[in-house]
Amino acid sequence: MATRERFIDRAQRSGRRIVSVVGNELRDARVGSGLSQAAVGRAAGMSHAQVGRIERARISGVSVDQLCRLSAVLGMEISVRFYPGSDPLRDAAHAALLERLRGRLHPSLGWRLEVPLPIEGDRRAWDALVVGAGRTAIEAETRLTDAQAIARKVSLKKRDGRVDRVVLLIAGTIGNRRALSACREGLRLDFPLDTGEILASLAAGQQPRASGIVVL
Repeated sequence: MATRERFIDRAQRSGRRIVSVVGNELRDARVGSGLSQAAVGRAAGMSHAQVGRIERARISGVSVDQLCRLSAVLGMEISVRFYPGSDPLRDAAHAALLERLRGRLHPSLGWRLEVPLPIEGDRRAWDALVVGAGRTAIEAETRLTDAQAIARKVSLKKRDGRVDRVVLLIAGTIGNRRALSACREGLRLDFPLDTGEILASLAAGQQPRASGIVVL
């Protein structure tokens, strides 16, 4: 529940900020055009009160359609696009994969989920962290569509995340095994260890000696 609430809180803050910025831009464009809220509202099929609330970010649930109508009246276009931000909410298969690895750990090793990177303002987080005589970050993938791209992303997180090593944990499906076998040697420099050695170390209560890939 805590993870879900963090996602919702973050999204709500972002939504309020976007609505505020859009409202300011609409007001500036309207004033610059010498138009009243009533005139803009009539042309957009809205009341002047609605226009005023949108400009002041005082309306909840403003629609993209409303913003498009207002921007068109003011000779502008609104553009919406998505881009990578924080790590996404994971599904049940992802949680089950992490739990399978946790079950292989010696009791002396600590296990923490959803550990943020120690950089102010950075919204990335490790899926899990194994603690005990060092810190091993765990990044889990249930579907391996582009192993090299995932490995690059994980390597960047390792650079910024202040951990000793990273284990890329991959669900042991036929498709994932096939995708990994096609590029495993190319990932060997950054992820030298394989499943057997990593699991043996964790079961013995020891951290792996280096980063690696576990298929489980």
